Amino acid sequence: MALLVLTPLVAVLVLVLGLRIGGKGAVRAASVWASPPSAARGEVVLQIVTFLDDRGVREAVHVSAVDVSVTEVTTGKVTHVVTDTNVDGVIELSVPLTHAQSSELDVLVRTNDEPRPLATGRVTVPRTPFGPNGATARPARVTKRTGELVVDLYVTDEKLVVGYPVPSVVHVTRAGGAAVSNAEITLTADPGLDAEPFSHTCDDGYAFGNLRATFHTVGLTIAAKTPDGKEGTTFLALPVAHGAFYVDAAREVAPMAPFAVTVRAPGERKVAYAEIDDDDGRVFATTLALTPEPSGPSAAFLAPPLPEGTYWIVTSGDPRGAEKLEGAAIARAINVRKDNKIPPSCRERAALAMRPGFGFTRQELLDGLPERRSDDTKRARLGLAIALIGLFAAAVIETTLALRIAREARETIESAVRALDEEGSEVAPAARVTKRASAGSVVVGIALVVLGFALLAALLVWKA
Repeated sequence: MALLVLTPLVAVLVLVLGLRIGGKGAVRAASVWASPPSAARGEVVLQIVTFLDDRGVREAVHVSAVDVSVTEVTTGKVTHVVTDTNVDGVIELSVPLTHAQSSELDVLVRTNDEPRPLATGRVTVPRTPFGPNGATARPARVTKRTGELVVDLYVTDEKLVVGYPVPSVVHVTRAGGAAVSNAEITLTADPGLDAEPFSHTCDDGYAFGNLRATFHTVGLTIAAKTPDGKEGTTFLALPVAHGAFYVDAAREVAPMAPFAVTVRAPGERKVAYAEIDDDDGRVFATTLALTPEPSGPSAAFLAPPLPEGTYWIVTSGDPRGAEKLEGAAIARAINVRKDNKIPPSCRERAALAMRPGFGFTRQELLDGLPERRSDDTKRARLGLAIALIGLFAAAVIETTLALRIAREARETIESAVRALDEEGSEVAPAARVTKRASAGSVVVGIALVVLGFALLAALLVWKA
């Protein structure tokens, strides 16, 4: 009876352990992301993210002393670094390409805490379309227009940053699209917006000034008037990047000379992601540990030398914020030109406001999780085999014990009946059941041994 009760309990324990052995445990791995290499520096910038996968849920984790080796397949040149990830599990790594058309890299990401690499494999350098690709900015959304003149507003970087002045451009045209020169611009700002006086329009119809939002929802009325009395008025709502970082950097930069960039956070932040992009790809990327200051957390870095052209300094609180430029992510346009000390022309100044960053694509080149999970199938099969063996042994024991108990009960009843029939005779046999060895006892013994070994195997594999 004791065996009859204990056997199912042991079988359930073996089943639970077997299924636990076959179940997916928490595993650390890494993924590698990249954008196309830029024409400016001939490098591909890899973004490596370490994460913990627990039953299909990925969580980015900090990992110390991550060893990253990247080998250019065509030349064998190795880029090697050992560094800690940030709190989001991110490492930004620039890999110089010896040949501009180099297309394959061998990537190895490992740590001393793990016997197997977090990620390893051969990847192809992406060459997909990237960035704005020559697209022009959209004017701020107009709510109401009146008058003969058409008045539009272009906010440089397409968004205002709360608390900081942002260069903005008013464009005045006639109904047919002809530019209006020497028009006087009058601004009437709603509460929450500070607007400095704008210049008169130049020959191309542009006027320039700065707007500073103090609230997250602001509106502005712009009136334009020509010397001959023609007028036009526009009321519009201004786009504001809620929670965006402010980038303190020159808009006009000298070519092939490093320049300073300071990133300021609007509130309590610990990490900022900054990168420099051009029309072709990522030029540079870094993660910034923000330092608390009276004016708000901030960090500075030295941007690399850049050839002439238009670039964007993209800042975000998200490692992948540059892909869609939504929410707090913002792309600050800068112009690298030889005569940067000379004020740009009206058309050049307006052109910078017309070059927005519409999002900078990124591809996942390598996912280390499948390789890290390669042993899961073997463990699942082993755990299932242990569980099935335990259940089979328990079924044999229970069946054999049940049949034996039923047979002994029947024999007891038959003995009792015979004893009653023979009562009163001279020789009355005792009504008792004689214990006899049988094949059932052997089967039960073997099944118990199998069940015990299954339990032992489950415990050993579980603790391994």
